[in-house]
Amino acid sequence: MAHIHTNPGEYDGTSSALIMRFDTPEMQLLLHVHKKFKRLMQPGGHVELTETPWQAVLREVIEETGYSLGQLTLLQPKQRLTHLSHGTLHPVPVCESSHQIGDEHRHTDRAYAFATNSPPSCLPAAGESTKFLWINTGELSRLPQSEIGSDIREIGLYALNHCALEWERVPLNMFDC
Repeated sequence: MAHIHTNPGEYDGTSSALIMRFDTPEMQLLLHVHKKFKRLMQPGGHVELTETPWQAVLREVIEETGYSLGQLTLLQPKQRLTHLSHGTLHPVPVCESSHQIGDEHRHTDRAYAFATNSPPSCLPAAGESTKFLWINTGELSRLPQSEIGSDIREIGLYALNHCALEWERVPLNMFDC
């Protein structure tokens, strides 16, 4: 989807996925080479006008990684709100951050943590990046800044060192889509 907000100082909402594999000797985080920016980033994209950030991240995971939703569980803090009497409860993101895209445009991203024990069952959708890297904590720490998107190293290390170890796995269908 194209940018919704295009005037100086405006923000577009995005959602991204920190997908971690637990079936390898060391936990690994999935990054891909972004088609436009040519740097390693987590899968994700714009929240469309007709979807929530949670719906957007699920759509982006399928399109950009080839994972089926049945291959993934969601990581959530053990202490969290689990029910609302009225309204829709959404998952807790690992972080929500804003960053510059170009000279005058900004994104506000919600990054969600996912766990898996397998590689993707399919290929990414046509036109999506197929350059993937599974990376452990040490490798992520050593990546040159020129190869990785801004703040992704810090967010990825937090997900691998904190969320993956201390948060619990919950089924994706625990939250409305």
